[in-house]
Amino acid sequence: INTPMKKAIILLAAAMTGMLFGPAAAAAQNPDPQTDTTAIEVVKESSSSTPASDMVLRSDNKSGSLALEIAGYQIMLSSPDRNDQKESARSKVKWSFGAGHMEFGFNALVKESYSGYPDNLNNFMSLRLGKSIHFAFRPLMLTASINKYARSKARWDISTGLKITNNDLTFSDNITLQKQDGRIMPVELDKAYKKSKLAVTQLGFPLTIGYTHRPSNLGFSVTLNNDLLLNARTKYKRPKTKQPVSFVRSFSNSIQVTMTYKNFGIYADYALSPLFKENMGVQARIVSFGFVIK
Repeated sequence: INTPMKKAIILLAAAMTGMLFGPAAAAAQNPDPQTDTTAIEVVKESSSSTPASDMVLRSDNKSGSLALEIAGYQIMLSSPDRNDQKESARSKVKWSFGAGHMEFGFNALVKESYSGYPDNLNNFMSLRLGKSIHFAFRPLMLTASINKYARSKARWDISTGLKITNNDLTFSDNITLQKQDGRIMPVELDKAYKKSKLAVTQLGFPLTIGYTHRPSNLGFSVTLNNDLLLNARTKYKRPKTKQPVSFVRSFSNSIQVTMTYKNFGIYADYALSPLFKENMGVQARIVSFGFVIK
């Protein structure tokens, strides 16, 4: 038999060998039964010095490929998962704009202190829970994925950006707040006035670490919120009256825990900083809880 015919016969035999033993070799390289990584492909004539009479099976641990070299030719028996290659090649940093990660909830006050007030003024910061609304959203988000591969069951993310938060604190009693003699004092309103509240708007710079279990779509995240005061005012109706106040802290921070399923979930937020400036008499911290839409 001449040399070209001999090479053709050897290549045909090698291809049949690959078809028979390639799937088993690929399974040993990739134990995941849901991912098909087997491929039979004659790539090119090998540049190695493999003699025509020898058959060599080569594997690359870095790329996960398996090749059969015979008669100076290289036959690919398996290659890495293409989905993994595509996903790992994507950028791990993502920008998003718009009303993302919206929070809808309710506010309550904890750690209230009325040092120096007469007994009849204790608890004047008592709130109507159903009317004390928390709303927040992130107009800008920057998310970096720590591990983002198709076969990974867990995904870890770090995100930051901008956050706009508005907290309404609606009083149970028919009062408003004023600064008198260097401290916060309750001022009783006429019965005609209703829905008296303290409204606080903040610009935040959140830092979030998030975990997602991909098979179940369950997620968990912890956020440190760092907020700058944009506006603080008292409000009541009939006639509608707004008065800016200067006794709310200019900078505050809080810790937030969120649990989600797909794009919906629940959150709880606890203020690490007091609501009011020091030496204002009364003091309290905001606790918020409710729903989140990612």
